[in-house]
Amino acid sequence: MTAGASSTQGWRRLVLGDPMLVDAQVDALAREAIIRLGSDAMLALRHESTGDLHCQVIAYFSPGADDWARSLGGRLCAAPMRSGLSVLAGDHRLLDTLE
Repeated sequence: MTAGASSTQGWRRLVLGDPMLVDAQVDALAREAIIRLGSDAMLALRHESTGDLHCQVIAYFSPGADDWARSLGGRLCAAPMRSGLSVLAGDHRLLDTLE
């Protein structure tokens, strides 16, 4: 898959929840990412408003992490915007493929 293709196809997102309550879940994802992510994959996080009073932490899985994301309940989505995205694990160069 080319870098351009990875930015537009097969991304998945998983809503983790309130930033004050997801530290253990984020730590577990980071540990699991070491085992699960290939050299062509990335797991990134962003705090986003979902219309509730508080923001939510959203995990974005690049196309190379599709099986793992699906196993966690991740839903297909458009490629995330680069702004505000923090790479938790994987290939940081995938950020360059995002708008």
